[in-house]
Amino acid sequence: MDQKDDQQKELHECDAIAKQAEEYLNGWKRAKADLINFQRETEKRQSELLAFAHAGAAFSFLPIVETLEKAIAHIPLEIAGGEWAKGLTQISKQCSDLLKDYGIEKMETIGKLFSVEFHEAVGKLAVEGSPPGTIVEEAQAGYTMHGKVLRHAKVIVAEEQTT
Repeated sequence: MDQKDDQQKELHECDAIAKQAEEYLNGWKRAKADLINFQRETEKRQSELLAFAHAGAAFSFLPIVETLEKAIAHIPLEIAGGEWAKGLTQISKQCSDLLKDYGIEKMETIGKLFSVEFHEAVGKLAVEGSPPGTIVEEAQAGYTMHGKVLRHAKVIVAEEQTT
């Protein structure tokens, strides 16, 4: 009987060791999953922080780009083909390319329906042939960054005509 008791005791110890090993393995698996989740969350936070920094820098850069576009639009005809005007146009193109590289796009507004998600109405105007709620004029361009609004477009919206 002694041998049978020893075998039972060893079997019981083996079961206990197997359970403990399984607990350790499951704990290790949970810790590994937690680490992977932590790494993903950290990468996501870093990505969001970088996007936020890019958005802030881009937002500050937009008035410069718009001023440059206005300057190009007002180049006198007598110097429009000159080197100075070409240089200014090239700088404007480089600025536009830089914005595109960061996923920033100018919104198309004229002829679109007004949406508070993308636009800010700064006025109404009765325009023949334009249905109410249609954007007829752009006071300030709006921009998106990776599909999210960076700056709302300031627009003038068609209103119902009264006769």
